[in-house]
Amino acid sequence: MSSKFKLKIVIITIASVVLFLFSCSSAGEKKKLKISSFEIVFEGPLFEGSNTGQYELKNILDSFLKANITSLDKLQSATLTGATISTTDSNYLDIQSLGLSLASEKSDMLQLGILNPMPDNGINMKLNIAKTQEKLIDAIKQPSFFIVIDAITKKDIEANISIKCDLEFEIEIKK
Repeated sequence: MSSKFKLKIVIITIASVVLFLFSCSSAGEKKKLKISSFEIVFEGPLFEGSNTGQYELKNILDSFLKANITSLDKLQSATLTGATISTTDSNYLDIQSLGLSLASEKSDMLQLGILNPMPDNGINMKLNIAKTQEKLIDAIKQPSFFIVIDAITKKDIEANISIKCDLEFEIEIKK
């Protein structure tokens, strides 16, 4: 082996080690935030097509920040990692699909998940989570934000439909 080739191998090895160490040190600590058992009610009559229900979540980060001994400015990113909905209302079978979004006063509405088609069992239905969730951390840092569900119904429904939601976020905290 020539000395130039050996030098290239040494440089590539050192660069790889430095890059690896830098990438490891810049990553923050990831913690779970669960928001469980809140209820969204779609008040009838519901008409065939799109119907919207919403729930306002207030100050959800207060206990998370205390438990993790951190502050809002240390929260680096957030990702919705799981969304489960349940209903015991028999009318849910008249829903074709559901879309989950998040809206806050100081951010754009973010599409986070979808359930299409609806399964036959209304218990513990897991939504397909959006792959891109840019700026989610900015929205959940707000004092309050809304979880919005758009239900596409197959026909007109006179009754209310109640849906229970469970959400799980992964939040990255800067070191």
